Amino acid sequence: MALFPQDWARDPDMADRGTDHVDMPEEDDRLASDAVRVRRESLQLAREKRRWHEDLDLIRAQESNLRTYEARLREMQAVLEAESVRLLRGVAPASQAATALDDKNLREAWTKLQRASEILEAERKNFIDDRLTLTEQEMALRQREEKLRDREIKLSLREKATATAAVPPPAKPAPLKRFTRGPFAA
Repeated sequence: MALFPQDWARDPDMADRGTDHVDMPEEDDRLASDAVRVRRESLQLAREKRRWHEDLDLIRAQESNLRTYEARLREMQAVLEAESVRLLRGVAPASQAATALDDKNLREAWTKLQRASEILEAERKNFIDDRLTLTEQEMALRQREEKLRDREIKLSLREKATATAAVPPPAKPAPLKRFTRGPFAA
């Protein structure tokens, strides 16, 4: 059973012609079950890797949305600061009612801005946590892939060793050196 593409093209009979082979069914069964288990684990790792890449794409999209939102908040903050500077320079409103309305609107805008800034910071912290978690998961995935690769190599080496192991030829009985004529001699 060849696990690697370079082994698929070889004719297994070419290298083994003229040698006796040993049938080891329990070793063959164990190798076959190891191969199935390795394939199953590699498929599972591939699925996990695909899921993590999808999560990474979602996190990147979320980061982009957060940056857009942050830019809008900064624009709002700049407008509010410009408005407060204009009010402080002495441009007085025409009436007291207009001043109260402007103060109320200004307080509401500042409250909205502060709340939006708090939400942005909370989302930024969550994003950093998600990024760290994803990095740790990718490292764990790489380690599992390395272990799986090592197992595959060991399995292929075992298979090659089993395929090349030859049974020593059976010992030939020693020929009789001399015949006795004891009972037949007359």
